Amino acid sequence: MPQSASARPARFLAIGDSYTIGEGVAAGSRWPDQLVARLHEAGMAIGAAEIIATTGWTTDELL
Repeated sequence: MPQSASARPARFLAIGDSYTIGEGVAAGSRWPDQLVARLHEAGMAIGAAEIIATTGWTTDELL
């Protein structure tokens, strides 16, 4: 039986550049991963962050 929309964990998509990827830091230190961890701590049901990012991307590439 499918879960209701309210029972499914939220999903988070982070798009961006090297700041989003967390270039030069461990995966758990990337800001999208830190946000997901804080939301879990606050009791929110949320899945792992999906990160689509490339070093050097600009707004034009993201659109």
